[in-house]
Amino acid sequence: MTWNPGPRLSLKPTTTANLNVRTGPGADHAWIGRIPRGSTVRYDILGKDAPTAAWYQIRFGRAADGWVSADHVLTHGDLRGLAATWTPRLSLRAGADYNLSVRAGPGRGYAWIGRIPRGSTTRYDILGKDADRAEWYEIRFGAGVTGWVSADHVQTHGSLNGLAVDWTPQLALKASTTAGLNVRAEPDATADRVGFIRGGSTTRYDILGQDAATAEWWQIRLSPTVVGWVSASHVQTYGRLHGLAVTWTAPPQLSLKPTTTANLNVRSGPGGAHPRVGFIPGGSTTRYDILGRDAATATWWRIRFGAGIGWVSADFVRTHGSVAGVPVAWVPGPQLSLKPTTTYNLNVRAQPDATSAKVGFIPGGSTARYDLLARSAATPTWYQIRFSDTVDGWVHGNYVRTHGSLAGLPVR
Repeated sequence: MTWNPGPRLSLKPTTTANLNVRTGPGADHAWIGRIPRGSTVRYDILGKDAPTAAWYQIRFGRAADGWVSADHVLTHGDLRGLAATWTPRLSLRAGADYNLSVRAGPGRGYAWIGRIPRGSTTRYDILGKDADRAEWYEIRFGAGVTGWVSADHVQTHGSLNGLAVDWTPQLALKASTTAGLNVRAEPDATADRVGFIRGGSTTRYDILGQDAATAEWWQIRLSPTVVGWVSASHVQTYGRLHGLAVTWTAPPQLSLKPTTTANLNVRSGPGGAHPRVGFIPGGSTTRYDILGRDAATATWWRIRFGAGIGWVSADFVRTHGSVAGVPVAWVPGPQLSLKPTTTYNLNVRAQPDATSAKVGFIPGGSTARYDLLARSAATPTWYQIRFSDTVDGWVHGNYVRTHGSLAGLPVR
């Protein structure tokens, strides 16, 4: 018969001091004995404190099991399959002169279910945490009762390595949402309705995801078989949202406002002076993918338009889905506008000459910007601008100011 012992440990040869054996995995646990320095005795390993062991549980004498630090021992045999045999615990922080509330969830908005009395040294099993970096711990609080306590007011005992996140954040209607709230198939007020949360409801729903890093819509589990989206404006959340996944991958889109009954021009750039590349028929309900915006606060949207790309004015469209992550996609070339002191109309001419034919004018006081195409070689300076979809013209430099670098601007 062959003897095949389980894994064992002994002191490292470099461990020259006695090694304490404790009742639990941590220096704060009670001392129950020691392994003398220089000992070569091997002890059966019964378990470990966590998947990546910092402490081992050993058979220490006939009737006693204890824990030793992994830093001071070497192991013998196969440790694969060795179970974690310790549930970490917590107690009130030393010196806490107050009762600690135990709540039904990880947050002060959850119902109170009990308290840990001031001065208590009782240790409670830790069952989970609210997030990777815990702000609340779930504990076993009496027979058949679990609850949550704030991590700010407790001290932990034993390794928390491998402790699971045991909480899904939730939401409920704001008290001010008295009319009820539609649940939609997509994060969009015009998407199909898949359900309804009635006004005044205090029911909490698990949050499954968000539409963008800065959430405008939350994805929730409305029932065991129905998942939908609700507007973040009308709900309050419970529990930590850190690390919540973005679960909406469709690009934001736009369509004409119902009040836009005339055709909407699609242009090559963000502004009425850019050439027209097409139009969206008045009354159309077609949706177009949004690819970019002209500035942080969008006045024009860049869209996928047929096989190409174009720009439409934000005044005449509505968006669908979150636009929080839509990038600024326009870096204008040099432009010009009237000086604030130019309060009269400025003529736009066919050539850089005051006697040349007039092709239009810029109204006095206008703040519109025009793309610069060239400047004159002669002085005083004249600038060539894109005046409209089909007309380029020249304006006198004394009455305008430029925006952006003129380096590389052609001289004609």
